[in-house]
Amino acid sequence: MRVSLYILTGLLCLGLVACTPVSTTPETRTPAHPDAPRPDQETVSRSPYLSLTVTNKQAENLFLSYHLETGEIREVAKTRDSAQYPLGALDLANQHLYYAERDATGSDQLVKLDLATKEKEVLTTDLFAINTIIPVDDRVILAAVTKEKTAVQLASYDLKAQQLTFWVEPEDDDTSVAALSYNPFTQKLYAVLFSDRQRRTLVDKAAEEQADDVLPAVHRIVEYDLEGKERREWYKAEEKIVLVAVSSDTDFALIRSAPMVFKRRELFWYDLHTGEKQKLDIPGLRAIENVQIAPDKQGFYFTGIAESDSEKNAATLGGPPNGLYYYDFKTKQITQLYARPDQYINNFLLLK
Repeated sequence: MRVSLYILTGLLCLGLVACTPVSTTPETRTPAHPDAPRPDQETVSRSPYLSLTVTNKQAENLFLSYHLETGEIREVAKTRDSAQYPLGALDLANQHLYYAERDATGSDQLVKLDLATKEKEVLTTDLFAINTIIPVDDRVILAAVTKEKTAVQLASYDLKAQQLTFWVEPEDDDTSVAALSYNPFTQKLYAVLFSDRQRRTLVDKAAEEQADDVLPAVHRIVEYDLEGKERREWYKAEEKIVLVAVSSDTDFALIRSAPMVFKRRELFWYDLHTGEKQKLDIPGLRAIENVQIAPDKQGFYFTGIAESDSEKNAATLGGPPNGLYYYDFKTKQITQLYARPDQYINNFLLLK
């Protein structure tokens, strides 16, 4: 079974967990005290929050919620770490957790956990791996690959009909998803699509020639509605795009990409009205992994590696630390929101 390269990128996180990453920064935002008064569940579930998937040294996946309005971090659920790529999403409005879990064949399936009753239900049987999980109302949007294919593709699982539907033709094993993001304020999805065959050809060429000037496959960013209907394509280039996030009012986007197959990936600000694109230089960071733009557009949340932490800890612990941070566009200040010496943040998404 050949597996798309974009699935394997997720597996790199597992190696980092084994290195026991540590993260500390001089400026840290303190979460709300556990004994402080908490807003009622209905208020919390309707407020914007980040859903984080974190893996610890005990081979457990912790599913945390970070509430934007209060700065409170909660551990909502915990599962055994068995998937190829630790991945999950908390649906606080409906009190469910959706996550990837390995089956008896070694493949990953979509699982639903009722947070109140702790009842677990396996929703799929034919998937091989899952790269993205986004719960929205009565469906779960996925970027996943089946056991019969090699390309990561868009799909939705209807919770009422209990049916998984892919958004491509059955014979299509070429259109692949490099990244998928969701805007909970407009209920639109943004997928980075490319040709898997073209990608393999160009990556093989760059590796064979040991060349750093080979252009990547054409990547395009497409907006979808929740029914899987393609609404518009607003970006297309010969770039290796690995991340896209769109502001709450769809004024601008953040794009992380590289101009060549083996070039460093950079973060860019992109104006969706004018097409203007600017590189964002953020001193003090070694790497940015995942990004979500704040609802008020004053900054963005991201997981990454701080240069000061990396220099301090990598030599003794054998691996780079990572943490959850906030970057303020106006002040250009980076604030650490969450980091633990025995945990690695694999992914997160913005929901409400």
